[in-house]
Amino acid sequence: KYVVAQNALKSFDKAESQKKEPKIYHHFQKAKSKQHIYDAAQLKFIVGGYHSFSIVNDPNFIDMQHVLDPSVSVCSRRKLTASIQERAEYGRLALTALLAGESYAMTTDHWTSIANVNYIAATVHWINSAWELKSTTLCCSQHEGTQHASDIVHCLTDTRGKFGLNEAMLMATVTDTAANMNATGYLLEKPHHYCLDHVLELITKQINDLMGFDELLERARKIVGSIKHSSMANEQLLSLQRAANETPVTVIQDVSTRWWSTYAMVDRLLRLSGHLNWMADKKVVEKKITDDGWKLMETIRTCLQPFMYFQKLLEGQQYVTISFIPAVIQLIREKLAENGGVPSNYQAKDNNPNANKEPDIQSLSVSLLGVFNIHFGSGDNVLDENLTRGYNNRQKGISKFIFFGAALDPRMKSLTHGVPPIEHDQLWDDITQELIGLASPIAPASPIAPASPIAPPSPIAPAVAIAPAAVAPPAPPNADLLDLFTQLQPP
Repeated sequence: KYVVAQNALKSFDKAESQKKEPKIYHHFQKAKSKQHIYDAAQLKFIVGGYHSFSIVNDPNFIDMQHVLDPSVSVCSRRKLTASIQERAEYGRLALTALLAGESYAMTTDHWTSIANVNYIAATVHWINSAWELKSTTLCCSQHEGTQHASDIVHCLTDTRGKFGLNEAMLMATVTDTAANMNATGYLLEKPHHYCLDHVLELITKQINDLMGFDELLERARKIVGSIKHSSMANEQLLSLQRAANETPVTVIQDVSTRWWSTYAMVDRLLRLSGHLNWMADKKVVEKKITDDGWKLMETIRTCLQPFMYFQKLLEGQQYVTISFIPAVIQLIREKLAENGGVPSNYQAKDNNPNANKEPDIQSLSVSLLGVFNIHFGSGDNVLDENLTRGYNNRQKGISKFIFFGAALDPRMKSLTHGVPPIEHDQLWDDITQELIGLASPIAPASPIAPASPIAPPSPIAPAVAIAPAAVAPPAPPNADLLDLFTQLQPP
């Protein structure tokens, strides 16, 4: 924010200087003092390193500064706070100017800390004139109000106002699937979507509730925990890998709030399985996974692999992801159907050539496919799946807003994946009617924002601004999703 503010102020000063003759005092401005330069460096150090403000009162910090340069003094905590507030205001003004006239999307989250304090955060996302995806945090602060939907809406409205964001230019608001966020979506006048990565993570967490897998994963977590909390055990694990001429790595703990972390934990344990069995035999770790358990771990990895891959794809910060969503949903559904030995909606109902999987893989894949279809529908009529609510009154399927993004994106406009061929004409007709509505003095009701509260739009990833199709946006490496998906197959 400091860099943005400084650049904006320089541009402003340059524009002002071109409008009128410079004042005579401009020729006699004093050079910045050493104290001024030090204060700026100290501010950057504290903010950039997330240091406590109290560091300026630490005698050791003060002594270090005096050793470096006795002629300057450490600024007081009061001055430091005032400087940060001043810089923050500069950043707000610069960001306001940067976002003026831009179409944008917002993401928000609300949570309670361990200290039982409520916090709320909001992020803005937009595509600039150079087809670059940009994002920045608008707020991350303590929330004094309740966690009710009305309070969240008020906070978002207030945040937009501080940055001069016009609600008419808001494309969508993205949240998780919590009950209060779901209720917030009803109160928003603009489309509300779930974060797709969040929904996919909810689906994969169902493994923890399935018979046989829950106990296995709990045992795996205990093994990881015992190594993480024992320097001796961790060093023993690394030594065994060095002795085997392997690149030494340690175990990974899955975290409920981190995408695809269960896959990462299982994949790493399978890589280290031989060493972990030896350590269990030597009582270095208390728990041991049996041979049958390792086979089930292979099953878990196989079934979670497509989720992991596409969650990573949707985490991209340098490219727009909304247009990938229809293809992502179809390809995950097809992979689960293939692993489960059942037909998908794009295959003949009486034939599945890939029905030769292990029984455990088939069983788990079918279970995950059932949960997947609860969230996204069967895929038989993708354009209308979003018109009804799903389980627990949650959004279901994909809204037409997202299909519009896929159809107008040069990377995905062939609609090879994500939209059945029989629905292509309907989609282009809907886009045509939307464009006619935008060109009319009074636009008709848009299919992306249904008037009925029972038909809100469906989940998307945080980057939701739709770019015009006239110019191709920069594509990420290997943007062909089907080719990328085939790389998931084990060697």
